[in-house]
Amino acid sequence: MNLPGLTKSAIIIVLSILLVGCSGLHNSLIEPSRGPKGECRFMINNEYDEDIAVKFYDVNDMQNHVHYLYVAAGRSGRVSKMAPGNYVIRYSKGKDWDPLKKQFTLNRKNYETDQKFTLEMKTYTQETAAGTQEVRQPTYMEFTIGSGSEEGTITTQEISDDEFSK
Repeated sequence: MNLPGLTKSAIIIVLSILLVGCSGLHNSLIEPSRGPKGECRFMINNEYDEDIAVKFYDVNDMQNHVHYLYVAAGRSGRVSKMAPGNYVIRYSKGKDWDPLKKQFTLNRKNYETDQKFTLEMKTYTQETAAGTQEVRQPTYMEFTIGSGSEEGTITTQEISDDEFSK
C-alpha cells in the first residue's frame, strides 16, 4: 500500500486501531522518548472512563515533551527508563483517538499538573557479609488521574489545545 504523506509506522498504527480499537494502544509510547535515559519509572493510573494521552516535560524545557504515553480508560500505564529530574505532566482525555493528528476527536479536554514531580537516583553504601557495597536506588513514582473526581490524586488546571500540542 502506498499512500502519499504516510510513513509505514503511521499506516501500521492506523491499521492497528481499525483492527483492535484505541485500547490496542494502551500503555504504548505515542512517540519515541527523547532526551536522556535513566532507571526511574512513573506509573499512571487512569480512573477516567475515557482514554488519556500523557506528556512528561522537563521543567527546564516546557516546550518539548520527553515522554508521550497512551493509557486506556480504567487502566494503568508506565514510562520506564526515565532520567532523574523534575517533571510536569500534561494530559489530554477524550474519545476517538486520531493517530495521525495525535489527539482525541471527541470530548477532548487538556490539563497540566500543578505539581512538579522529582525523580532521583539515590546512591548509598550498605554493609554486607561480602563487604561494603554501593547501592543505586531509582525513584518509582505512581499517581492516579480521575479517581472519584476530575483530579484524582493530583491537582490540575485546564489548558488549551495549543498548550498541549507543544
